Amino acid sequence: MIPREKEAFTMTELVIVVMVMGILVSIALPSFLRSATVSRARDAKSALSLIQAGQKIYYNRTKTYLSDGSITNINSNLGLDLRESYWDYSANNAPPNNVGTATRGTCTYTISVAGVITGTASCPE
Repeated sequence: MIPREKEAFTMTELVIVVMVMGILVSIALPSFLRSATVSRARDAKSALSLIQAGQKIYYNRTKTYLSDGSITNINSNLGLDLRESYWDYSANNAPPNNVGTATRGTCTYTISVAGVITGTASCPE
């Protein structure tokens, strides 16, 4: 009788593969989550730059900054097309230090008339 060749994986082989995959995921996941957080922070900073530019144009027309912070008013009065998918945006009439904010949880970014963006301690760089 001719011996048959192995046709399936053993339980030990499957457990080892699952363990190796778990180790790889545990190494890669924190890096991926950090990248996603930094990307979302850049998105907020980019939108704040748009709000700041829109606030300057609005000020030149009306001699005041937009103070109604709703996203609908920001888009219609500043000529923008922002979406509140992750951040809550608002326009503020508190120059020179704060003409726009982006908030998510405990993280808040603000932008000044001069375009300086500052964030709270819980915000990524």
